[in-house]
Amino acid sequence: MTTNHDLTKREQEIYDLLQQAFSYRRIGLALDISPETVRTHVGRIYTKMDIRQAEEILQEIRTKRRDETIQMWRPWEMG
Repeated sequence: MTTNHDLTKREQEIYDLLQQAFSYRRIGLALDISPETVRTHVGRIYTKMDIRQAEEILQEIRTKRRDETIQMWRPWEMG
């Protein structure tokens, strides 16, 4: 799943795992990096996506999933 926020490959990997509700620890284990490194990447993701609170990224993810579901099941409803 991609975004339009000029994320690096690693940031995109982390964003994708966040979409799957992975914790920082679980993301770190999956990517063989420390949870603190995950936290650093998430901070950069927040900056690039102009997100100030965790709830905003969750809303972004929910909106993206909703749009993808509509596109998959009702493509005529997408602009």
